[in-house]
Amino acid sequence: MSAGLAVVLMLGVAIVQVGNDASSGDGSAKSGSVAKAAEPSSKGGPYRTRPDLNPPKMTVKTLDPGATDQKIFVGSKVAGAAIYDDQGEPIWFLPSRSMDFRTQIYRGKRVLTWFQAPTKGSGLKRNTYMIANRHYKVIKKVYPAHHHGADSHEFRLTRRNTAFVTAYNATRANLSPIGGPRNGPVSESVAQEVDVRTGRLLFEWHSLKHVPIRDTFVNKSRHPGEPIDYFHINSVMGTPDGNVLISGRGTNAIYKVSRKTGRVIWTLGGKRSDFKMGKGAVFHQQHDARLLPGGRISLFDNTTSPTTTKKPRKQSRGLVLKLNFKKMTAKVDNEFYNPAKPLSTQQANVQVLKDGNFFVGWGGVPLISEHRPSGKVVFDAKLEGINSFYRAYRQPWSGKAPGKVALIAEAVEPDKTKLWMSWNGDSSVRDWQVLAGNGKNSLKQAGLRERDGFETVTAIPQSAKYVRVKGLNAKGKAIGSSRTVKVR
Repeated sequence: MSAGLAVVLMLGVAIVQVGNDASSGDGSAKSGSVAKAAEPSSKGGPYRTRPDLNPPKMTVKTLDPGATDQKIFVGSKVAGAAIYDDQGEPIWFLPSRSMDFRTQIYRGKRVLTWFQAPTKGSGLKRNTYMIANRHYKVIKKVYPAHHHGADSHEFRLTRRNTAFVTAYNATRANLSPIGGPRNGPVSESVAQEVDVRTGRLLFEWHSLKHVPIRDTFVNKSRHPGEPIDYFHINSVMGTPDGNVLISGRGTNAIYKVSRKTGRVIWTLGGKRSDFKMGKGAVFHQQHDARLLPGGRISLFDNTTSPTTTKKPRKQSRGLVLKLNFKKMTAKVDNEFYNPAKPLSTQQANVQVLKDGNFFVGWGGVPLISEHRPSGKVVFDAKLEGINSFYRAYRQPWSGKAPGKVALIAEAVEPDKTKLWMSWNGDSSVRDWQVLAGNGKNSLKQAGLRERDGFETVTAIPQSAKYVRVKGLNAKGKAIGSSRTVKVR
């Protein structure tokens, strides 16, 4: 065996030893002969290298070959914004009160977007829509016009570099149609489209001007003393013909409204549906209405909510309806159920994927599943440590992690040094190259370790006073490194 490359087995640890000086070349190395350490890497937090990060653990229960392999995005107002790989391992996490976390296109580039509420250390003074680049740097903060507070339900970018957002307006109205006072407190829903760069208002729609109180199914406030949230807007998007699609949860209805006048062009569902609802097509307290090609609409049928006492179904479902605009009928095209049979009273979404599968975030119950159009489950996971989240997405993403690789090194035995390493936001490192020595400027390559999850744990069968690691991509090129740290 040559001195240049020797596989050393010691103390139950397998690691590739490389004898070249770390100062030569760019630190790249071939990673084809990487041996895994016998010690497993930690799965889920808390992490030694990043004790400040504790993303919800994703437990994958079903992973069939037919599942999409794109990243998974989840925003939680309890935990924060998290990106996971297709195995459920965290890639990036931002502790925060965040919702509607996903990727979108802004000015021709893929970006991260989310809603974030102020918390200690966030630097925010009010609710904010955030846009971040591939380096996870916030490049734009967006707010509704007319001093409305940003609402967590929708932040949807358009090809025009505008954004649809939602807001709520506390006012008073005649609530006698639902048994309330003639001048009672009510929460009015507002939809806006604003120019992202300038903040200029391009479109505004108020629910009370176009949808009467009598159309609601809400019969109580969520909390005593709060205004009646009779409409509860929770999704907004543009339609191909230039109009706007709006979901009103409180009225069990989806509306296509005129962009020019705000009038309702048609109503799907609710008390005054313009469509005859086919067998199984009726939905209740829905979220995330999206217009799909072929005259279809996807939505999450919560079937109940904290503001209504009616529970029409025993479990929630993802739903796709086929609309016939000549006959004005709506029939079930696809429906999706989770094996756990959850009844999700809040939040949730349905996303159609490019391969034809459907991705469902179950919202009020912390479950995520992916389905074939037939309804077959090909991916099923649960988020541990949280009771709910807003939406879940599968989307392409390749971020460039900022800063240095986080590294901790400890001498655990006379001839054994244990290492913990992570790089929040990176998904390109395939192997970790370990450099060790007794002086900061005399580090030698001490081995390669295949990356294993968010935080990789390994050990080198030698004592050292100083250690540094480099992250190598699939081609063996160094794309990031830690600082040189003193072994504890």
